Amino acid sequence: MVVAEKGEDPGVRYAFQIPGADGRHEIAPFVMIDWSSTSPELLGTRGQGCPVHAKHLHTRADEHPHPALDRRQEFFFADNQTHSEGVDWAMQQEGDDTIRAEVIRHRAARMKVIRHARQVAEMREQLADERFALLQSTRRLARANAYRRLRRHITHDLTPATSTLNARHIGRIQAAVDSPWNWTDEKLCDECLWCK
Repeated sequence: MVVAEKGEDPGVRYAFQIPGADGRHEIAPFVMIDWSSTSPELLGTRGQGCPVHAKHLHTRADEHPHPALDRRQEFFFADNQTHSEGVDWAMQQEGDDTIRAEVIRHRAARMKVIRHARQVAEMREQLADERFALLQSTRRLARANAYRRLRRHITHDLTPATSTLNARHIGRIQAAVDSPWNWTDEKLCDECLWCK
């Protein structure tokens, strides 16, 4: 349950509406904040044994409009920095649970973005390595004249008598080889796999 600080007016700090017994909404008489997750929630219930309702606790907007944070100001809220303990102390002085909840959420989201950015960077590096390996292999096949050497066997020598394939299957193979840009089996992707 949210309790007012010592010497503070113990008035209502959060008006959390929950469904009542008659279907109408009512203000939850018992409210607490769940700080155990990376996205703190406001929990409200009518009492012991009653359902507990939750909603994310977001910071309240200041009454005066302000510009968006620049990169330096946004970095102010980053975790595990030299100044982070000072920010934590300042939040205690401010005494606004909604700001504290939003800073926790902001720090968790920032760490997820950093982690995923590193994964994407590693995957792009792997993709570049694999593309290079593919290019090298393609060049070696070209130098060996592999396309013409193998295609002539399919075009002139592939028959049911010289292989275990039936005539219909051989016909499909020869048609695909004669017109490789039909992409009968492998379709070209219509969109970028990175940005969609």
